[in-house]
Amino acid sequence: MKLEHKELKRDIDPFPPIGCYLLDLYCQWENPEHKYNEFPHQFTAEKGSTCRKEARKKGWKFSDGFATCPKCAKILLENKSLK
Repeated sequence: MKLEHKELKRDIDPFPPIGCYLLDLYCQWENPEHKYNEFPHQFTAEKGSTCRKEARKKGWKFSDGFATCPKCAKILLENKSLK
């Protein structure tokens, strides 16, 4: 039996793409007040953009491919060194 095009129906995607993105952040600045687990530094989501968005909500800043932790970002913003 030959199927004609009008008989074909696309099935709702039975196997949706599943992905996971893991973003581990480390502050670019050396600061003696840093503690490794002081604030969230690991973010997971389906997309990298979602991870970065969540990190920004927690106070992380991104500039020129580097990450700045919430504590250092606050110091730099007070000194107007970070946009």
